Amino acid sequence: MGHLPAVYNVFGTLISSTSLEKVADVLRSRLGFSADQVRLYRSQFDGMETICINTEDFEFETQKVEKANEWRLNGAVAGDLEEMTSHVKRLSDQLRWAGYETRFELYDKDFICIAEYPTPEGAA
Repeated sequence: MGHLPAVYNVFGTLISSTSLEKVADVLRSRLGFSADQVRLYRSQFDGMETICINTEDFEFETQKVEKANEWRLNGAVAGDLEEMTSHVKRLSDQLRWAGYETRFELYDKDFICIAEYPTPEGAA
């Protein structure tokens, strides 16, 4: 396994009509993450929720966007393309199983998009 890159190399979206607290619960229960690995923060200023996911192999953080029920889910994932895809697939598949919509783009060290998950329809 490689080391976490110093910059984000995976950029995604999460669509959820529930609170991020429920999303965090799915990650903990379905993926076996601890409360330390999946933390939920709530802003004292505006009540905005943020999830931070930190494991040995990847780190992700949500950021609210202007669209209703949509968050960015960006982060750094260690490894080669196969390892990166495996981590993103594991995370995405469990969220999708629970009814959330996700989409991710994976980038190489030269910031070239090398994969998408799920794969766009019609792609070979």
